[in-house]
Amino acid sequence: VKSREPRASHLRLHVDASKPQLSSFPKGFHWEYFLFVPFSHVRGHFLGSKVKSHFLKLLLLLCQAHGRVYAGGNPSAPAGRAPQPGPQPQTAPPSHLQGASPVLYVVMCRTGGEGPKGISCLVLEKGTPGLSFGKKEKKVGWNSQPTRAVIFEDCAVPVANRLGEEGHGFNIAMQGLNGGRINIASCSLGAAHASVLLAREHLNVRKQFGEVLACNQYLQFELAQMATRLVAARLMVRSAARALQEQRNDAVALCSMAKLFATDECFAICNQALQMHGGYGYLKDYAVQQFVRDIRVHQILEGTNEIMKMIIARTLLQA
Repeated sequence: VKSREPRASHLRLHVDASKPQLSSFPKGFHWEYFLFVPFSHVRGHFLGSKVKSHFLKLLLLLCQAHGRVYAGGNPSAPAGRAPQPGPQPQTAPPSHLQGASPVLYVVMCRTGGEGPKGISCLVLEKGTPGLSFGKKEKKVGWNSQPTRAVIFEDCAVPVANRLGEEGHGFNIAMQGLNGGRINIASCSLGAAHASVLLAREHLNVRKQFGEVLACNQYLQFELAQMATRLVAARLMVRSAARALQEQRNDAVALCSMAKLFATDECFAICNQALQMHGGYGYLKDYAVQQFVRDIRVHQILEGTNEIMKMIIARTLLQA
């Protein structure tokens, strides 16, 4: 890391109190954009041998965070800073953290100038002085994975905890991002598949006008359409996963297409399954409502679906 003190061993992360305050956060929470990536994406490629031997022993539970109040979907614009060691701590605004109590935190922060080349990647351990968390946020879905704000207050991080070289943080994040889009699309497939099964079961059991709903031709058509959309989404996700694994030139576009298509289609499938349940589908005693609540955020996570369209269009126009 650039420093006037080349032998200094720590970077310092700190809350920037000059940033606008979010009304939904407790007083003192100020943040723009701070990106976490799963440690599993980077552990084998960017860790030095000494750091690797230390951290891999702690590899029990990892975290991922999202927070883009000012930067939106721009992963190259984190406001958090961890520059030269010195007496004055610099800014590192908090972000949303997915996960209750991870052991390791992989943090993207700015150590240089503006743009992607100014971003570096650090590893923090649970219990690091100056690292703390806000209240558990109340969400519509995804309640099995707690979400909190992560706060840095004069948080000293050893320079040895840097992953890769200075300025390589953006590239590290991008390597995990495309895989993350496949992951979130795959989660959508699971919810949609379960919803189709629940809808089929309900149609075979629920009776109206003297016969089961499965005898209604309109509902038969709807069920057939749901199953067809599910299979199409599954094939697209598998195709993108193969392209990513083979490191093909079209992998980024295909991952974006798969994330866009699967999350949109699978949410529609879950929503239609709830509709088929009628009023029962809105009761928490029926699992279909949970799939609708949980899967809605998939159109936002790992880059919004609008961002996916931008990536796809840019790829097409530059071809």
